[in-house]
Amino acid sequence: MIRRLGAEYRRTYNSMLDDIRKKLPNYSCRAFWPIAGLKYGDEGERLMFAGQAVGAWGVEGVDPDDDAYRAWFSPKRPAALSGIEAYSITPETEGGCPLEWFGGIRGHFRNAVATLCNSQRGWASRIAWTNLYKVAQNPRGRGNPDDPLCDVQFDSCRKLFREELRHYRPTCTFVLAGRIWYEPFFEPGEQVLERTRTRNVAAFRTKDDDLIVVAPHPRTWCLMGLTFPLLRAAISEALRAVATKPAERDLAARLGKPMPSSDG
Repeated sequence: MIRRLGAEYRRTYNSMLDDIRKKLPNYSCRAFWPIAGLKYGDEGERLMFAGQAVGAWGVEGVDPDDDAYRAWFSPKRPAALSGIEAYSITPETEGGCPLEWFGGIRGHFRNAVATLCNSQRGWASRIAWTNLYKVAQNPRGRGNPDDPLCDVQFDSCRKLFREELRHYRPTCTFVLAGRIWYEPFFEPGEQVLERTRTRNVAAFRTKDDDLIVVAPHPRTWCLMGLTFPLLRAAISEALRAVATKPAERDLAARLGKPMPSSDG
């Protein structure tokens, strides 16, 4: 099992929460902590997926007044880092996987991730999952953070995302969020020259040697009339141009093959 995120990550996260409370004192928010599946990295291939923001996270499942799971905070309710982490990473069953629930939900994002993982039994336990933006407003609402909340947390979220890349050491990180959301997180001058774009998908390496794939949000991909097998093929093509390590080449080759029959 991968170790927990360290002190520097926690300091940055706490600082972000303080900034939000000071600059947006009337906001009620919910917050997200990155999650690694129980078997992440066990088979050598480490895949991390990133979405835009926390969305409807924390709307159901736990009483918002339960201090043990304080993923919500408001003008009358202080944020608690331990509660945010506990809500995100505590398995539904004792000894279970923190991402067990993800394999059973519905939606474009889940289906895209399953397709990239071959939809094989237990695929959710072998990935890591994060969001570019960690905090969204309105504990009972849905959607992404508004512009003021994005602005307040951006610098911290940028640092947190880079720390996640260092911590989880993914073979590849799939940012299924689209260019508008992702590009501010890595300025052009911080990318090395190896970069390719095909079928609305981009792949590149950072100067820290992180391999990144950027694709539209899966819902947007479907609205464009495209299928998830086409997403696999586009990502495979983009990865082939920048892959340098055996595990990266193997991943590109795997995604270039038809998806095997699902076994669960």
